[in-house]
Amino acid sequence: MAEITKKKSLDELKKELSDIQAESDAKKQAVYDNELKLEKIEYNAPTDDEIYNLAKSYIDQKYTSLQSDEKKKVEDKKTSLSEQIKKAQKNHEDTQKRLDESYKSSQNEIEDQAIKRGIGRSSIVLNELTELENAKNAKKSESEKELSDSVNELSSQIDKLSEELNSSLKSLDMQKAYELSERIETLKNERDKKNLEVLKFNNQVEEKEKAFSKSLAKSTKEEIEDIEFSTTKQKLSAVMDYYLGFEDPEDALNEFEKDEDMHDLLGSYYTYVYNALKVR
Repeated sequence: MAEITKKKSLDELKKELSDIQAESDAKKQAVYDNELKLEKIEYNAPTDDEIYNLAKSYIDQKYTSLQSDEKKKVEDKKTSLSEQIKKAQKNHEDTQKRLDESYKSSQNEIEDQAIKRGIGRSSIVLNELTELENAKNAKKSESEKELSDSVNELSSQIDKLSEELNSSLKSLDMQKAYELSERIETLKNERDKKNLEVLKFNNQVEEKEKAFSKSLAKSTKEEIEDIEFSTTKQKLSAVMDYYLGFEDPEDALNEFEKDEDMHDLLGSYYTYVYNALKVR
């Protein structure tokens, strides 16, 4: 029997069925996506070695600066004391020079006066020259003692500064070791505290998600069932509308049987449609 004009072509029917299924899948996915979405905290806790290296880097930098400052302070003081020694030595040299010049001048004057008085190298003149030289030597000795005392005192201060520096550096080393231990302990406590906070928060998130999912489980199932029922009705309506458009039921059944795509498009309802067309 000849085929009459139908509402649509087979390709159009297949496209309609595919569109119905795609829309159904999208609706079901939207239902599944309707869940409580809470973001968990990601915390990469540092290891003990990482904490040690972090603390050591900070402490080393801090105490390198402190030790450098201490050394510079002592070196500046030593430089100042060394300059004082040089200045004392220069003053001593100037004093010695002045004493020699003064002695020479006085010696010449005594000798000139002796010649004028006609006594030349008399015992009186020699005594005066001897006294003059003794006075010069005494002042020179006094100047040398002052220099020696000053240099010894300043040198003693320099040595004392070196001892103080060594003591300060040792004290800083002890303080550094103690502070390193304290900082490591602080960082570990901070890490452990953060770990507990993150664990507590993430556990709360999981509990909220479970509670929300449980409350939605029943309604979600009902929504999915409603969507699938509506999809089935639309598909069956489109298929039956198409094949009932055939004037000859046998032609409709033959086309249906030959089209392999119908198995995928109708799924479990393929047999239902087949039987409906067969008993028509």
